[in-house]
Amino acid sequence: KKEEPKKESPTPAAPAKVEEPAPTKAEEPPPVKQPPSLAITFVEKGKDVDVSITRKPLGMKMKTGAVPMTVTEVDKGGAAEAAGVKVGMKLKAVAGTSLEGKSFQEGVGLLKQHMEALEA
Repeated sequence: KKEEPKKESPTPAAPAKVEEPAPTKAEEPPPVKQPPSLAITFVEKGKDVDVSITRKPLGMKMKTGAVPMTVTEVDKGGAAEAAGVKVGMKLKAVAGTSLEGKSFQEGVGLLKQHMEALEA
């Protein structure tokens, strides 16, 4: 008996692997350099008002020694006026730090400390 060569059953060709190009990231614009800013929370008519001041001097005055620190004057065309600060507003927080229980001097110290980074 003659052995017949086994017929190789044709194996289906594996589908050619298509190399997909790695997804290209959309060109991100360089980050826009935001000027430094100072976040101050005031209380006006019982409501919190957050303002962001981007330049110094602040352009507002408060009654020396008075707690809570209350705005008594806002310079026309100054940074505080541009941010929406009004006479009579009471300072509640500077750069996220509550002024509750702090003296006038501590509040002024916080303002000065955080104003350092602002552009003149």
